[in-house]
Amino acid sequence: MARDHTGGCWLTAFDDVGKLLLGIEATELAHLKASDPEEREFMRIISSAYFRRYNLKIRAQENTWQDKKSGKFTLMNITPLDPVIESELLIARIHKYAEKAAGAVDNGTIESSMTFD
Repeated sequence: MARDHTGGCWLTAFDDVGKLLLGIEATELAHLKASDPEEREFMRIISSAYFRRYNLKIRAQENTWQDKKSGKFTLMNITPLDPVIESELLIARIHKYAEKAAGAVDNGTIESSMTFD
């Protein structure tokens, strides 16, 4: 389950992205799960990814089955969130929109709303 301030969704991740997220290949993880009836090591590895912040690249696909539409979300890439870089990007956006708003006031026009890219 991936979550942000807008909600959450279940994602499918294949071996290459799963290895980036969990630090272990799918075959090794399956072997750990099968060899330990209590699944302690398996759960330790899975829970190591809980509550961590990442930048995700997700592919969304709409499917129809028996006249019901559903969404399928596949995790394509994952990178750890770097708070310094993210802060710099947000500050740059704020400056960009502040300049745009200041230009609108100088021209005698006022924009009713602003959107972020």
